[in-house]
Amino acid sequence: MTSDQILRTLRVALKGEIVAPGELLEYALADEPTVVNLDVLSPRQREILELVVEGLSNAEIARRIFLAEFPVKQHLRAAYELLGVKNRTGAAKLVRTGNQH
Repeated sequence: MTSDQILRTLRVALKGEIVAPGELLEYALADEPTVVNLDVLSPRQREILELVVEGLSNAEIARRIFLAEFPVKQHLRAAYELLGVKNRTGAAKLVRTGNQH
């Protein structure tokens, strides 16, 4: 970096603003769809996640596929782990994105 760039960076940082390279910010803010390999999921996990994408609750999913609610929750937890997400919203987003490719 040149001395002018360093001074500008310091001024921005002293104001409490975020300092980062432009390329990093562009990458972080890019709204590119994440490609996910749904093949890591079992057929039942995929079925349940498709119903999550439809907006069904665990109880509704359980009724639809003739399971108790507890196994539905177990399948969801296993699917979250396989997909590397923390919740049904993250999983649903990945499933929607994966189905578009």
